[in-house]
Amino acid sequence: MTKVLARGLALGLALGLALAPGPTWAAPAAEDPALAASQAAYQEGEKAYRLGDFEAAAGHFEQAYEIMALPDILYNIGLSHLRWYDTDPDVAHLRKAKVVLQNYLIEIEKDTAAGDAEETRGLIAQIDEKIEAAESAGKDQGAVAVPVGERGPDPGRKLRLGGAVTMGVGGAFMLGGAVGGALMGLRGNQFRNDLAVTLTEQSDEGCTPEDTRP
Repeated sequence: MTKVLARGLALGLALGLALAPGPTWAAPAAEDPALAASQAAYQEGEKAYRLGDFEAAAGHFEQAYEIMALPDILYNIGLSHLRWYDTDPDVAHLRKAKVVLQNYLIEIEKDTAAGDAEETRGLIAQIDEKIEAAESAGKDQGAVAVPVGERGPDPGRKLRLGGAVTMGVGGAFMLGGAVGGALMGLRGNQFRNDLAVTLTEQSDEGCTPEDTRP
């Protein structure tokens, strides 16, 4: 409860400072180039995600995470790769999504207030199902042999059906997100809360992200 209140207070202070004119105690930290770059990259990631450009979204979130390694950015990276598979059905996107979400799970298991571990395990399990379905469809495609010159049913029909099944699973993901809360939603609010806490801590300690002192 104390941590939640602290995050809420920090966020309130950050928002209030953003609206209030004149210098404040948090201004030096907020103006740090690295923090500004992380925020900018994160916002570009959100924008790209909402526009359906999941490749760009993943890249921007990864850039933001390199600067500010907050767990919720990992979630958004994994989610972007998962949705990228919807527009580019390469199973490599699913595997990347799984690995990143597993790393996210490790982080939130250290701090149960940072995220919903059970929800994340369920999402990883669904990704495993999608990977299995994609690999099975690939095996089926390789097993079908159509003699040269033989006229018959559209050879692509089976693949399109397989694609429809895969998209159906994707639809289930989205439905699960609608029913289960923000399962498929970006973790923007928590990122902003954590960033506000980080800014507060850095301002209190008089240091920046580049400060290498222990």
